[in-house]
Amino acid sequence: MNLTENDMPRAKRAPLPMMNFTDNALARLQEIISESDSGVIGLRLSLKKGGCAGNEYVLEYVKERKAGDEILTAGNAEVHLAPDAFLFVLGTTMDYKIEKFKEEFVFINPNQTDACGCGESVKLTKADPGLYGVSAPSSSV
Repeated sequence: MNLTENDMPRAKRAPLPMMNFTDNALARLQEIISESDSGVIGLRLSLKKGGCAGNEYVLEYVKERKAGDEILTAGNAEVHLAPDAFLFVLGTTMDYKIEKFKEEFVFINPNQTDACGCGESVKLTKADPGLYGVSAPSSSV
C-alpha cells in the first residue's frame, strides 16, 4: 500500500516552509536593502486593517529588531514577520512582478479567502501552525 503525505499522521509529515520567496522577490528585497539608508537591516512584513476586503500587506524598513518578530532569511536579506501577521501569512510565497506600467510585490497566500476588485486588500484566515512545524506567537490580528 502506497501512502501519500496526506495519509500520514501530521506528526510524521515534513513541515511546510513558513514563507517562500521567488528569485525575483529575493533580488528586489536585496536591492531595496542595499540601496536604503545606512542602518537598515531588513524589511518588516505586517498587516493592517483596511481596504474593501479587510487587510493590507505592509512592508517597511527595519533598523532594529522588534521583540516577537520572526526573522526569515531571504537570500542576503532579512524579512521580519510581525507577530500579528504570523498566522495569516504562513505558507505565503512572496513574488515581485514587473509589468508594463507597474512593479510590485505580490503575495500568493493560501490563507487568502477573498480580495477586493482593485487588488489592494485581501481577506485572510489563520493558518494551522502545526502544518508548518511552528508554534503560534501569543498575539494575533
